[in-house]
Amino acid sequence: MILIQESIAQLLDCDTGELSITLRFEPGQSLNKGVDSAGMSTLQPPESRLLLQQMAGALLHLHARSLVHDDVKPENIIWIATERRAVLVDFGAALDFTCLPPDYFHPSGTPSYAPPEFLKREKGPKADIWALGVVILFTMGYLPLPDGNWLLPAALEEGEERSEMLRWLNKIETLRSERITAGGPLSRMLAADPEARVGSRDLLEQLRP
Repeated sequence: MILIQESIAQLLDCDTGELSITLRFEPGQSLNKGVDSAGMSTLQPPESRLLLQQMAGALLHLHARSLVHDDVKPENIIWIATERRAVLVDFGAALDFTCLPPDYFHPSGTPSYAPPEFLKREKGPKADIWALGVVILFTMGYLPLPDGNWLLPAALEEGEERSEMLRWLNKIETLRSERITAGGPLSRMLAADPEARVGSRDLLEQLRP
């Protein structure tokens, strides 16, 4: 069994004078590197399910401490095939809500993984769940590696950037309603309403054997 701490990048050292940090080396590759010529994930379904369980545990570890990763995406998840272990990395955009107001908002993130509530200038732990849901759509073969490149800040205003994001969100909802098992973990992760979206604790409970 993989410990939750083994699924989160480990800080080994830091130097405030040199503004440097040292992280534990992970001998795998990010999920966006494991694709075929059509951009589809080469991860097998059993591995994808294991990755989902491990990442749910990693997010619960963060969310229980009022931390939000805010940039969950294939580039930031390392898959170590020899150990069948996933690691969440790159906390450069992470938010600490122990020192931020509950309604804090900053238009950071990666376009294809931003949740619907982003357009309402909202973000929180449920945004990480949505982003992980999109990652799992990719690893399970429902869609190729997402490549949306609209500017997130621009999507907050009426215009083509917002329209492009809405088209993408509609595509996700179509996949959810037509191809994903209703009431299952992935369907609950991709609920458009964050109030209806599963939280990390309930998600991990649902995924446990």
